[in-house]
Amino acid sequence: MAIVRSLVVLSRKSAIPRDQIVNSWHFGTPPGAVTGTMLANISTELTNFYVTLNPYLSQVISNDLAVHLIKHYLVTPGAPGAADDTTGSPLQTDSFTLTPAPTKSPFPSEVAVCLSYRGNLTGIQEESGGFRPAARRRGRIYIGPLNESAYLMDPVIKEPKVNPGFRTLLTQQANVLHDALDANGIAWGIYSRAGASFTDAESVYVDDAFDTIRSRGERATSRTTMQL
Repeated sequence: MAIVRSLVVLSRKSAIPRDQIVNSWHFGTPPGAVTGTMLANISTELTNFYVTLNPYLSQVISNDLAVHLIKHYLVTPGAPGAADDTTGSPLQTDSFTLTPAPTKSPFPSEVAVCLSYRGNLTGIQEESGGFRPAARRRGRIYIGPLNESAYLMDPVIKEPKVNPGFRTLLTQQANVLHDALDANGIAWGIYSRAGASFTDAESVYVDDAFDTIRSRGERATSRTTMQL
């Protein structure tokens, strides 16, 4: 089995490279060489995933034609624990479009929702000899920036929560992606640099609390001061 790292790069309307949002996915391909058909299958399912989520994404994300990228790399694992794996140049780069532009007001761009996924943890210890074997079988994708459609206020305690409809859509689309690729012999899963290993994803979940990715936040463009 070969391990493919697919970077989904979302461009903002600012068109500034440093403002791009990057999600890292990993896939295990059938034995033998990685083919263009395999990579095209991955790109198709990732595109479908993000296009379906588009109504919940922020207006800061570009809706121009083919500006969002999927870059596929072949991962060559190193020794366990050494973090010396290599990727080299992209095997293939595909593009896609997110339209139409969402109509709801955007959240601050650092707000995200975490799609968590994990492999089989049967018999796997959380901690062992200073290591965390179970953590090597868990992964996360932070979806965002988002708009107010992703939000729903708790009617009793008035706390902001992730919209249950969005949580359901995320888990459903993760399942669609998994099953579509699995039908072509491609596994979506977790690559661990520490373990130099790949584990097939077996379940996904989305909590009702928002996450914060500070690196995605907007930079200040003005300042209000007062002399005291």
